[in-house]
Amino acid sequence: MVAELRQMSNESMEVHLLTAILEELRIANEKQVVAESFGLTLNAEEAARLLGVTKSKIYQMCQTEPDFPYFQCPDKPGASVFISRDALVEWVNKKTEMQLKVSQKLV
Repeated sequence: MVAELRQMSNESMEVHLLTAILEELRIANEKQVVAESFGLTLNAEEAARLLGVTKSKIYQMCQTEPDFPYFQCPDKPGASVFISRDALVEWVNKKTEMQLKVSQKLV
């Protein structure tokens, strides 16, 4: 892909980049609309549906992603996780921005 991009003219690259950015914005907007249809907090199943992953992936992210926005009720050890809807959307946006920056460095 990098070789293809290098062969493109500057104008073609700009069009390609703008198209990619518009697609990312469209996806982000769709996720925001979906996110707003949920309550203030999500359970693992709702978060999984929102992100398009499995419920077990949500539990895995709770254990492996230090900045994943979840909490458990302190009175119930081992209880279900609760995930802040707004913090999850913010977390996804942050991860997406980081990935875009890494991708842009490769070009």
